[in-house]
Amino acid sequence: MYRRFVEYVEKEQLFAKCRRLLLAVSGGVDSVVLLHLMRRYAAQYGGLEIAVAHCNFHLRGEESMRDERFVRALTEKAGIPLFFAEFETESHARQGGISVEMAARELRYSFFEQLLNGKEQPGFDACLLAHHANDNAETFFINLFRGSGVKGLKAMLPLSPDGRYIRPLLFAQRCEILAYALQNRLDFVEDSTNAQTMYMRNRVRHELLPVAENCCGGFVGKLNQSMHTLRLVDALIDGWFGDLCLQIVEKRQTESANMGEEFIAAEKLLLAGAHQELFWELYLRNHAFNRQQIEQIALNRKNGISGRRFYNADGSGFLLREPEGWRWIPQGLAGQEKEPLHETKKIEIERKEEVDPNPAVAYIDFDKLQFPLTWRHWMLGDRFRPLGMKGFRKLSDFFKDLHLGGAQKETAWLLCSGKDIVWVAGLRLDDRYKIDFSTPGRKTAFVVRLLQDESC
Repeated sequence: MYRRFVEYVEKEQLFAKCRRLLLAVSGGVDSVVLLHLMRRYAAQYGGLEIAVAHCNFHLRGEESMRDERFVRALTEKAGIPLFFAEFETESHARQGGISVEMAARELRYSFFEQLLNGKEQPGFDACLLAHHANDNAETFFINLFRGSGVKGLKAMLPLSPDGRYIRPLLFAQRCEILAYALQNRLDFVEDSTNAQTMYMRNRVRHELLPVAENCCGGFVGKLNQSMHTLRLVDALIDGWFGDLCLQIVEKRQTESANMGEEFIAAEKLLLAGAHQELFWELYLRNHAFNRQQIEQIALNRKNGISGRRFYNADGSGFLLREPEGWRWIPQGLAGQEKEPLHETKKIEIERKEEVDPNPAVAYIDFDKLQFPLTWRHWMLGDRFRPLGMKGFRKLSDFFKDLHLGGAQKETAWLLCSGKDIVWVAGLRLDDRYKIDFSTPGRKTAFVVRLLQDESC
């Protein structure tokens, strides 16, 4: 195991630019084995300084405290510096409106970044993570289920593109790591949640991979070989795409144009030949558009109208359809173009008669909203529950019922709370967000009024 570890490190040149290394150690068998291997490697080859980082997420009660005590004792016995952080993870998840898993990931990597950047001490050249071949196989399937492209299916890399995160155990399978721990009589702790199938990764680990292994012996190893091939294919595609962008994408950085703006002329797309779909897929993915948005843009490219804006998933900008091509405009440079002109206020009302019947005004139950609210145009698959209806309806069918033309549908604005459509502006409120007057007392309403303006 140690010999293969050294060979893998040398083959991938993992420590070529490193002197100070930070190891993420949870106390589980994977990270404990990684620490043991790294101590042997540093003692044999020299020139490396090692420290340990441990996070207590306070998610498993006494078990979390047990892990902390274990890592503290382990590093103290080995004489290795320990950097420790503890978090109120569930509170962070609620505040951010994200899952506990995502919250723990954000907190963990934020802590690592602080240590790497050396805000409170000399920084580190890289952080070592104990992901192994089974973890990579699990990541492959998770990304597959999410509809990822080649970049997602190649799973985790031994060395991150920026060189800040290193995974020296990707060559080894879980059974090999456990055998090494037992052979060297290494103590470690078990995370009880690893056995729970409420998480996607654990379902893949305990339910899917054993079936695959039973159908095809050595499945995890073969899948990792395929992922290595996918990494080579991805590098080839990246090179092709980069060269093509230099020919197709025009950077607009003049005094009359926004810094960072890009333009793609329709005739230049012919340079992509039969691979225009692949070009668009990569270009839009690089600009943070999700699958649903990419499909909507593809539909507009075939038979859509000029003037339509498509906002990306993280709100960093939008793609504008123009008569002669497409223009990418970063949101920070687009002024107030993302939202229609409107005014909002919070009021107290008691009777239904106090509600303005003007369709350009929406009265929304304030307590049901998740802030910040966002504006966007419709996308394929959008559904909402029109006011007065018990069931959901596709937005495309709702527009058809109203006999809206293509231009009207393309430019309709949606007010959203999280993933929910709250209001099809000027047309219909979602029934779930209406003010309920069935119970007596004053109601807190969030009022949105569209302003009469040509640019609205």
